Amino acid sequence: MNKSVNFIIDGFNLYHSVCKAEKVHHIPTKWLNIKTLCESYLSKIGNAFNVKPVLKNIYYFSAYAEHMEISKPDCTNRHYQFIQCLENTGIITTMGQF
Repeated sequence: MNKSVNFIIDGFNLYHSVCKAEKVHHIPTKWLNIKTLCESYLSKIGNAFNVKPVLKNIYYFSAYAEHMEISKPDCTNRHYQFIQCLENTGIITTMGQF
């Protein structure tokens, strides 16, 4: 039996987790392919629930840290580029505000 699976991602938690992993493992991970990561979990979900999971949507929630521009110039521009990359892979983004 096929079951649709949606993933919901908190952009801030993902970003800070990726930064921490980068420091611990000394591997650049900021441009992680989120879609591929989510797809890699489908077989585990299928095994756990004895179903054939089908990826329906990936939802990514975040906000632009425009207040950081003073200490980190161009960070908002890089974030815009990252969001565009996510959208280009079919991820549905929702941007809030601080």
